Formats: sequence, structure tokens, C-alpha cells
Amino acid sequence: MSLNPTAEPTTDARLWFRLDGLLLDLTHQHLPAFEVLAQHYALDQLDQWLADLKQGTIINCSEQRAALHMALRAKPHEHYAFNGVNVLPMVQQVHTKMADFCRRLHAGQVHGATGQPIRDIVHIGVGGSGLGPRVVLEALAPLAVKSVRVHIVTGGDWVELEDVLHQVDPARTLFVLASKSLTTSEPLQNLQTGLQWLQTQLDLDQALIRQHHLLVLTAKPEAAQQLGVADHAIFPLWDWVGGRFSLWSAIGLPIAMAIGVEQFEQLRHGAWMMDQHVQHTPAAHNMPVMMALAGLYNIHHRHTVALSVVAYSYRLRSFASYLQQLEMESNGKRVTQRGEPVAMPTATVVFGGVGSDAQHSYFQLLHQGTWKIASDFIAIAHSEPHAKQHANKLLANCFAQILALDYGDQADVDAAPSHNQQLVCQGQQPSSLILLPALTPYYLGMLIALYEHKTYIQGRILGVNSFDQWGVVLGKKIAQDIEPLFECPQTTKHTHPDVYPWLQEVWARRAEQPSPTTEP
Repeated sequence: MSLNPTAEPTTDARLWFRLDGLLLDLTHQHLPAFEVLAQHYALDQLDQWLADLKQGTIINCSEQRAALHMALRAKPHEHYAFNGVNVLPMVQQVHTKMADFCRRLHAGQVHGATGQPIRDIVHIGVGGSGLGPRVVLEALAPLAVKSVRVHIVTGGDWVELEDVLHQVDPARTLFVLASKSLTTSEPLQNLQTGLQWLQTQLDLDQALIRQHHLLVLTAKPEAAQQLGVADHAIFPLWDWVGGRFSLWSAIGLPIAMAIGVEQFEQLRHGAWMMDQHVQHTPAAHNMPVMMALAGLYNIHHRHTVALSVVAYSYRLRSFASYLQQLEMESNGKRVTQRGEPVAMPTATVVFGGVGSDAQHSYFQLLHQGTWKIASDFIAIAHSEPHAKQHANKLLANCFAQILALDYGDQADVDAAPSHNQQLVCQGQQPSSLILLPALTPYYLGMLIALYEHKTYIQGRILGVNSFDQWGVVLGKKIAQDIEPLFECPQTTKHTHPDVYPWLQEVWARRAEQPSPTTEP
């Protein structure tokens, strides 16, 4: 069935959705009737797609894995199966272990090798293992406990780790390595550097350092044990949870460390509420379903090239980056699960910023550029009394941008004098509004789960695998092949001839000006 992008828009209250105070407004998407969208995008299979998230179905076919991330925030009475076994008892066991550790940490009962209580946590991860905790900790910074500071290190650049090490006391610092496979090079390199720094600073045996200053979050506990990590310092992950869906697991340990166990539970509870909504709400009133349909409609029938995500809250400054991985890594695929070319475009480019800064950087392109770009606006309704005027300006700007992108200046373009054409904003750029009552753990959990489900549903409609990332794997593999060439240039021409000119330039620069060694 064909979808007509000029179909009569439905801009009434049917495109306003509420869930326990959270509002989703799709009226400025100007969508065709739901029945038309549902038929075009084969939503008759929706119930089965959602059931697959509870039954341990192999959804990730290329790696033969299930996707049970909803189990990470489920209630004890529920049932999530993997190989016929309910996984909730093991999930609860890990969450209990996390809670026990955090309570001891906050009480000053976790000590380093010299007997001093741990104060600084350096969480080392990459991708979802780092982006997830980072976006939550930034959003909920006012809730941070006073006795602990959590630092997130996600990249391979030494400078990022060095900046953190300058801020911490080695005797009171605990490293947390988050690596599902324990094979990803960047976090392993950061950990090695960090532990060597600790050993130098404390003048202690490396085994003693690892015993008192290291926790590991991994799906490979045997490999962690080989690193000299004791069982009590290993927090299990599972292959049936993808990294970009994992902040509710032991990957969330730095979140619980930073804001406390009770607040972390509220984050999980918010996600659980969205899980209940997506599973038990008819599709026409279902927030993630309708967001998924709006996104696909924009890509396929309005030919949007990108999705701009703008949060009118400084504390959500990393949210667009988080969504870049969630949506683009999940659905940036060109073949289906069956290995066939997809019949339609898949994920769009996701980018964004913080309002109202974004209005003064790239919004000009949205208003008068030649590209069709959709937008998601995220705003906070409630503010502290002392910040009311700031909040009012933010909300006014947010709502004004939605209207301006939709309607433009309502000028008659054809009748406008030619010298005034540059003043005309045509509008017709689709947008959505997500309005949170307040930026609390509960509503943040709902927001993140909303986008998780949107991404998953879009992937099932498109027929792609939303849980693998072979493009990422390829880049890692080539990097592993190239790295030894920096030390053995004589082999370069034979193994990587295309890299040779670049390496020659690096070697020349190093020879001209050797880099000084720098200690933090």
C-alpha cells in the first residue's frame, strides 16, 4: 500500500499522549491517519515483536543472541525466559550485590590498599558502557551523594584519563572497568595506564592494587579472574543484553554509586513504567509505536535526511550523543536479518545540542536551508523557584521553535518581492515535543526507555538487526592490524600499503620533535 505524504493531516488530540505526567505531542508531525500508517508498516506483528523481548527469542540472528534488556528493570513477580529459564533471579542477585556494595561505599566501609576509604570512582568504558552512565550522571547531578565522586572515562585519548587522574587521590581511588567481552582495546589500555599510575603513586605491589582498587563489570568473569580480580569484585553482565541497552544492569553501578541505590531504583522504575505502557497500550495510543511510525514516515515520505534532538536543559547536554549510538548503531544497516537488501531507507542521521544554544548555531539551516530535517524537542516543565525566569525563557524558546519550524512566517512566497525572499521561512519541518514534569530519575528512566522501544520497533518494521554492529567491529579489527606498524615500520608496505604515506608522516614528525613524557 502506498502512503501519500500530502494526506489530510491529523492534528487533533489523538496525537497527544500522556503517561503519568510525561507528555508526547506529535501534532506538529502532521501524520496520516493511524490506520494508514499501521497498514503500510505491518503493525499486525507488533504483539509478537514485544513478546520476543520477554521470551528469549533469538532477535540478534548474526550473533545468535536474545534481547532481554527489559528484564533488567522488571519486577520480581514477572517472568523473562532465556533457554526456558527465568532470568529475573540472577538479575536480582546482581542488583542486590550492587546495592550492598554502594551502601558500604557510602558508609565509608570500602577501603583502598592503604586503609583509607574510597572517595573517587573512575569508571572506564566505551560506547554504551560509558555513554549510558554519563548521560544519567549529568542529568541527575544535583542528586549526587557527598561522600563519593564518579568520573567517566570513555575514549582512547590519554588526555581524558590524565585530566581525571589530576583530580583524584590515588589512595582513595577505585577503578571500575566496564567491558562485556574484556577484549575492547580502549578501556583495557586506560585500565592498564590507570593501574600503573596507582602502583607508581602508592609504591605497592600490582596484585595488591588490583585487589583493593579494581572492580570489573563483564560477561566474561573467567577473563576477569585472570586479571587478578576476586569474585566479590566481579559484577556479571549477560550476552542477552546489548551494550547500548545496558545501563540498567551492572553497567549502572557508577550511577548507583553517584546518586544512591534508591535513586537508581527510581530510574529503573521509570523504565519499567514505559515497558508496561508499550506492552499493554493499543498501538494508536502507544508512545514508542507512534514515535517509531512518525520517524519512518518522515524518512520514507518526507525524505528527511536527519533528526535533530534538542534538549532545553543543560543537564541533558549529552542526550543527543546517547541517541546517536542508540539509533544509528542499532538501525544503521543496509540488509535485513535474512541478508537481503532493505526495501527502504533505514536509520537517519541523529545530531543535536542544547537549547537555546542550538538555535544560534544550526537552526538557521532548519528554518531556511534546503534539507528536510525532523526535530525532537525535550523540555522540562518544572523548575526551581529561583530559576523560574530562566525556565520560562527556555520553554518559550522551545515552543516558539516548534511553531516556527512548522508554520514559518506564513508569508506568501510567490507574492513576496524578490528582494525579500531571503526573509521568508517556509516552515513545513516536522517536529515532536517531549515534556517532562521534572528531571528526576523516574522521568529520565521513562525518557530513555521511550527511545529504546522506538528504536527497537523501527528495527523490526525495517527487518534489520538492531542489536549487532559489524561496522564497528571492522574498524576495530583494522586498527588492531595497524597499531603494531608504528613500532615495526619495515612491514608496512607488505601488509597495509594504503596506510604507508600516513605512517611516514607520523614517523617524520616524531623524529623531528620527540614527545616528552608526562606524568599526571
